[in-house]
Amino acid sequence: MLALPLALAAPAAWSASVLCRAENGGERLELHVPPSADPFEFHSVEFDRRFRVSAQYLADANKLKTYVYDFRGDTAVLIHMAEYSLANIVCPAAAGGLGLHRVYSRNYEREISLQCSAACD
Repeated sequence: MLALPLALAAPAAWSASVLCRAENGGERLELHVPPSADPFEFHSVEFDRRFRVSAQYLADANKLKTYVYDFRGDTAVLIHMAEYSLANIVCPAAAGGLGLHRVYSRNYEREISLQCSAACD
């Protein structure tokens, strides 16, 4: 009986959404990713046909998946994927978020940086 009141008093483990920030060539884009039960729902931003960043917050699995695509002609090619368990993330968001990724294109060594964190309300 004691465990139930303690469980109700515990702070929420995660926020209502995730915020990802991507930067390429001095341009910075933000991607808000709400939780979804649909495994085919993605949210995306694009850097003028240089890179595309997509993400999905799978509510049932309590995880975030991020994807970075490089454009080769008219085709977007996956060059980086990351997956995060959100089970132990708490608000307020920790400094550094879920890690900083630097991803490079094969063309002219173009770089994109990507970092996601809890969007604490």
